[in-house]
Formats: sequence, structure tokens, C-alpha cells
Amino acid sequence: MLTDFLYPRKENVQLAAIYNDDIVEKTLSYMSQNIEKKLTLEGIAAYNKISASYLSNLFRTTTGTSPIDYFIQMKIRPCL
Repeated sequence: MLTDFLYPRKENVQLAAIYNDDIVEKTLSYMSQNIEKKLTLEGIAAYNKISASYLSNLFRTTTGTSPIDYFIQMKIRPCL
């Protein structure tokens, strides 16, 4: 129904938020497990079975930085 599209139910919005949080958590875990590798945005997105642009926007909204910048920081953090 059009009203469901225009005014999503609270439960659906909460489910979407949980799904997005799971993607970010899964991405962070994947990065940690593959810290010694050279990861690409496309490769990380493929692992999550989502588009690279969706992952980039979601990750940046959640963490304040892009996935690749975050991954680079993870790699250099032990050196500091």
C-alpha cells in the first residue's frame, strides 16, 4: 500500500537499522581478519553482498569515515 511506502512502520525502520548495524559489524570483523591483505571497496562490498556505493555511504554514516580510510587507519594504528 502507498501509505506503507510513504510512512514505514516503526518495526520495519528498526529492522533496517539492525541490518545496517550488522553490515558495519561484519565489515569491521572482515577488515580485522584480513588486516595483512590489500582490500578494496568492491571486494568488501562483495563479501557483504551489497553494492560498493551502499557500503561506502552506510559505513561513512556510521563511522564518520570511508571503509578504506578506516582500514588504512587499522593498519597503521599498531605502528603509532
